[in-house]
Amino acid sequence: MSRTATRRAELLRRVRAAGELGFTELAEQLAVSEMTVRRDAHALESDGLLRRVHGGVIVNPDQGGVDRLFSAGDRDLHLARTAIAAAGATLVGEGEAVALGAGTAVVELARVLVGRDDLTVVTSGLAAMTVLAGTAGPHVLATGGLVEPGRLGLVGDRAEAGYDGVNCDIAFLSVDGIGGIGSAVLTSSSEDEARVAAAAVRSARRRVVLADRTTLGRTELYTVVPLTAVDVLVTDAEPDSPLLEPVRAAGVEVLVAGGVPASPGAS
Repeated sequence: MSRTATRRAELLRRVRAAGELGFTELAEQLAVSEMTVRRDAHALESDGLLRRVHGGVIVNPDQGGVDRLFSAGDRDLHLARTAIAAAGATLVGEGEAVALGAGTAVVELARVLVGRDDLTVVTSGLAAMTVLAGTAGPHVLATGGLVEPGRLGLVGDRAEAGYDGVNCDIAFLSVDGIGGIGSAVLTSSSEDEARVAAAAVRSARRRVVLADRTTLGRTELYTVVPLTAVDVLVTDAEPDSPLLEPVRAAGVEVLVAGGVPASPGAS
């Protein structure tokens, strides 16, 4: 990346970590002028990544376009998540109630569902809410809950109760790890997000995980649910990848984005 792009990526990282930072503070941290920070903030706001407020910037919950700062490999990953979302959308039936968790792949799914005015969507995902809000599309119910700086979803008891109080036809979630060595569970790096994701799973008759290849074979600290609690995995991994073996062993159907089911699944 160019020096400007590198600086803007670092600015974005710092704001995401803090939730909100002032222009003066950012200028000191990045060792540049406040005018440079303001120009960078304006560019990042135009890309939909940050939101300027009086005296500084805050995280924008709708982080579409984030791939513009990334390398070609990261852009490929974004395209993979878009394909995964498109494949996942084919599983949504007419007039269904859909639970959407948080995560980048789920946000891409929300974009695909825009215009589906026959659907009801229940979600804890801040970005998914933003994508669907004000569109001629699904009726959206927010779970409620706490907003954590830099996070894509609501957390806490209210977020969990928001899912526990509904009966959805299908749930979609993203996780940080799937079936690592000796592991037959879905995992998250956040305890709070793991609990909310588990509630989303409980809310629906059919449960679908949207996961790019980077999550396979990884085990994070907090368990979401066992793999046996999931019906379908939608991924961009190769159908014969050994990383899918724990998924197959759990009886989960594997749907390869842009392809055909790679294994029989449980009904």
